[in-house]
Amino acid sequence: MMGCFVCQLRRDKPEDVKKGSGKTLPGNIRYVRRKAMAEIVYQLSEYTAVPCRARIEWLGENDSALLNEHLLLAGQQPMKDRHFRKTYRKGIACYCLLWHDGLPVARGAVEPYSEQAWEAADIRTAVDYRGRGFATEILRFLTQYIITHGKIATCRTEEDNYAMQKAIAAVGYIA
Repeated sequence: MMGCFVCQLRRDKPEDVKKGSGKTLPGNIRYVRRKAMAEIVYQLSEYTAVPCRARIEWLGENDSALLNEHLLLAGQQPMKDRHFRKTYRKGIACYCLLWHDGLPVARGAVEPYSEQAWEAADIRTAVDYRGRGFATEILRFLTQYIITHGKIATCRTEEDNYAMQKAIAAVGYIA
C-alpha cells in the first residue's frame, strides 16, 4: 500500500508535509508517493557558492545512453529512450552526471514543480563510489543552477538516509 503526502511550498518557511488524497490541487502543491516511509523535505536556508571539484555535465534529450550507463553502474534498470525524451520534452526533469575516472558514478536532476520552486532531485551515487562526497557535489551543482534561475531550492530524502541528510546540511538546506 502506498502512502501519499502533499508538500506545499510557502515562501516564509520550509515545506509542511500533510496527508493527501492523491488528487491534483491548484497552486504550488505536489504529491510525493512513498511506500511506508516518510520523507523529510528541505528548503535552502542560505547558500555559499563553492567551486565544483568534479566534472559534472548536463544531459540533453538524446543522452539516454549516458544515463543508462550510470543506471547500470548503480545496479538499476535502464530507462527506455522514449521515456527519457518524454521527461525532457514535458519539462519534468533535467539530469546531470558526475564523472570520476571516466565513469558516470553519480546523477541528479532538477525538477521544476512550480513557478516559484524547483527541487534538486533523484540524487544517486553508485554503491562502489559512495562516501567520497559525490552526492554533495551533485547537490551543490543543482542548487547553484536553481538559484541562478531565481527559484526557491528544495530537496528531500528518506528519514533514514543519513548520508544524504549530511550532504543536504552541508550545502545549506534546513528541514
